[in-house]
Amino acid sequence: MKNETNTTKSTIVKQLAPYIGLGFQFATTIGLGILIGYGIDIWLESTPYGILIVVFFFCVVAMIAFFRTVTKSKDSL
Repeated sequence: MKNETNTTKSTIVKQLAPYIGLGFQFATTIGLGILIGYGIDIWLESTPYGILIVVFFFCVVAMIAFFRTVTKSKDSL
């Protein structure tokens, strides 16, 4: 019984791994956008417009990457 449970858990983790990685990629992209926007705000003294514009752009990029990955993995099923 215990071996069955471990096999089931490992199967679930293997199936969820791409989506966990996708979540980290999404969060990292947004975090990088915040850092770059903050740097632009300091450089141009334009608070908060640099952060808003760059984070919006990085959100669009992250969503495109997210949907491409999800549709690609959906097609491979």
